[in-house]
Amino acid sequence: MEKLANCSTFSGYSQDNAQKFLSEFKSYALLHELRDFDGKKVAAFHLHLKGPALTWFNTLSERSKESWTAIEVLFEEKFTNFKNHSAMAMMEGQIFNTLKLGKSQQLEDFHSQILEKGNLLHKPDHEVLARFIEGLPEKMAFFVRAGQPADLSAALTSAKMAETCGYREKIFENAVSTSIPDQQSDISNFSSLTSEVNKSSEFASLTNEVAQLSKTVSELLISKVPQASANSQYESPQNNFQRSQQYQYPNTNTNSNCFNCNFPGHRKRECNWNGFGQTTSSKCQICHQTGHTAYRCKTIKPNQENYQYPVDTRPNRSGP
Repeated sequence: MEKLANCSTFSGYSQDNAQKFLSEFKSYALLHELRDFDGKKVAAFHLHLKGPALTWFNTLSERSKESWTAIEVLFEEKFTNFKNHSAMAMMEGQIFNTLKLGKSQQLEDFHSQILEKGNLLHKPDHEVLARFIEGLPEKMAFFVRAGQPADLSAALTSAKMAETCGYREKIFENAVSTSIPDQQSDISNFSSLTSEVNKSSEFASLTNEVAQLSKTVSELLISKVPQASANSQYESPQNNFQRSQQYQYPNTNTNSNCFNCNFPGHRKRECNWNGFGQTTSSKCQICHQTGHTAYRCKTIKPNQENYQYPVDTRPNRSGP
């Protein structure tokens, strides 16, 4: 009888169920015939509190401690009613959303834990059911969803069937077996990272050597450029023209006279006489052709030299 009379204590932490404790204490008081108007019930309630809950009780006024009804209302407002405590409601909601089945936890225990938190937060049945399924391991949750449970009790039955089929043992065995390869892979990744760092340092030194070699080659090329330019710099345009003319107008060593200027050494299509003035046996200083002077050479443009006989390109006008 004494064992049945024991009542659990309440600390007021987030993991403690205030409604469960209050219901258990009412049964304890009823068993020991502690009436509401009797101060013994308040005293027994005081002895079953500890931690933050005990601190809360000690801060109450003496007038509030005289009535069990007032104590019950204040307790429910503090620990079970979250309408005026948004921070507590948020914390309890976060705990509810992160509940998962432990490795050695019984399904019934997890079921009651989900149910208690759902009732504490006044969650609808479909949210409590969804939270229970999401808290199960992946393959077990898939098995429960495939059964399409209508309520939380049906979901618990499906989860027990999945556990009987061995899904839960396989899941945790896979979890343990995969943890070791993960550690080995981390070690291999670290060693590969170290080797990559060494390779990168070797690559950096090789890059520096290539850069120095490229710099040396470029300096050698720059030192040779002035010598080449000194051999070919300051060449007069006349020499360049003579060289080009020698290439364009090679000596044909023909004895026939040009049909344009009547002088030998070139053909009519190669003749550079502009057609003005008289032909002469002199040799042009520009194109080196016989039959005209440089003044009568076609290679001189009118806009570059003082041309004596400009060509009139205007159309002829017929007079009256």
